Amino acid sequence: MTDELLAMLQPVVAAADLELVDVELRSGVLLVTVDRPGGVDLQALTDANRAVSGVLDELDPIPGNYTLEVSSP
Repeated sequence: MTDELLAMLQPVVAAADLELVDVELRSGVLLVTVDRPGGVDLQALTDANRAVSGVLDELDPIPGNYTLEVSSP
């Protein structure tokens, strides 16, 4: 499942000028970690969260309920 999510989210995160570092699904939480040279500010995290959320809502790859968390290392 994580490989599919990585492939699905990579272009979305790249379009936000970010690097997709990791995707992890555990205990009902989807953790998406992004980064870029110089670091990631709050606006970039907000934009990435909205973009990732939109793709996940559209494609619905995860059955059931989960919480999305987008963060930087």
